Amino acid sequence: MILIPSLILASFWGVQQHSTDTLPGQLVTTVTTQGTFVMFDKQHPDRFFFRDASDQMEMDVVLTQPEADLFLADHAKDDLKITYQTRDVPKPGGGTERLYFETMLRSLRTGDNLKDWPQKLAADSSRLRRCQQELEDIRSVE
Repeated sequence: MILIPSLILASFWGVQQHSTDTLPGQLVTTVTTQGTFVMFDKQHPDRFFFRDASDQMEMDVVLTQPEADLFLADHAKDDLKITYQTRDVPKPGGGTERLYFETMLRSLRTGDNLKDWPQKLAADSSRLRRCQQELEDIRSVE
């Protein structure tokens, strides 16, 4: 199994941190909702499935921020608050694909948020190692 650091994935999309003006494609809408992490997308290591609590819709969301995968691994069982942007992204060879890009994640149980997550991990090496192990465990089961 190959683990791809989220910082590399963010760079793939031309995203450093989560500056929404650098996300690809045309902005359609921005939504804030609550729900739960379901699993990482096996076909796209830079994406995860999220179940919206309001309508039980499951969506495939693109990770845009450093350490987002570690955040999700550590908060996999928590109810989450997410803000995401729906964007129509040009496909190579023509056409567009509608994608959902996370711009904010917060655990409703702990209050942890993705914005402060890299600093929390940098300050606590044991937590970082635990999150890395949780991420590896989650990805190996899927």
